Amino acid sequence: SKNIDSALFHTQAAWGSFSSGTVHLVVVDPGVGSDRGIILVEVTGKKDSPPAFFIGPNTGILSSGLPNEMRLQAPNPPGPVPTITGVSAVEITSATMQSQQISYTFHGRDIMAPVAARVAAGQKLDELGIPINSVIVAPSLEACIDSKGSGTGRIIHIDRYGNAITNIRLVETPPAFRLQVRNTEINGPALSYKDGSENQKGKFLAIEGSSGFLEIAAFKESAAELLDLSTEDPVSIFSDQIR
Repeated sequence: SKNIDSALFHTQAAWGSFSSGTVHLVVVDPGVGSDRGIILVEVTGKKDSPPAFFIGPNTGILSSGLPNEMRLQAPNPPGPVPTITGVSAVEITSATMQSQQISYTFHGRDIMAPVAARVAAGQKLDELGIPINSVIVAPSLEACIDSKGSGTGRIIHIDRYGNAITNIRLVETPPAFRLQVRNTEINGPALSYKDGSENQKGKFLAIEGSSGFLEIAAFKESAAELLDLSTEDPVSIFSDQIR
């Protein structure tokens, strides 16, 4: 689920930059070669817009491309959710690509990418796989925040700079708040990374990242290393209005 959270964070942030009718291939596949399935999902677009297509392992990794109605039904950990009107899915088997040699360790190259190319060329779903009526769906990344701006979330991704991105959105928070992660309390929100240089080196920040999620950062240092953070670590938020 750590891989899924991180992948969903990236894909959810990216989908809006693609035009209708895009074919999306997502390969985060530690189960390659096992009995996990590979699926192709077609999601109907808005009126008069072409559908979007999603190809990847049937592990929940494609969830951010699915309608909210399906995300709301998702169990935790990720599990099967019935498809709804406007969503069609097929399971891709190695027989689909019978003209190619299939490796046990590189299904992204040998199965998923060729299927993506065939979809882009106009081949229909029922020509590429076996129809299925449910897919594995992961719950929404959203945190549990109450009307006063307090609640709990978790770290969903750690970037290359050591910023720990949470699933708490700034728009859900009060004007002033405190984050608590492990034994550290962080006042927020910060307006820039440089805010961390104003008192002491290594001061921790709670700042809105480019995708709208709060991230825990340290000026010119890795907050994740300094605080020994990893994905799925819990994060609590408290409104300073109730202090």
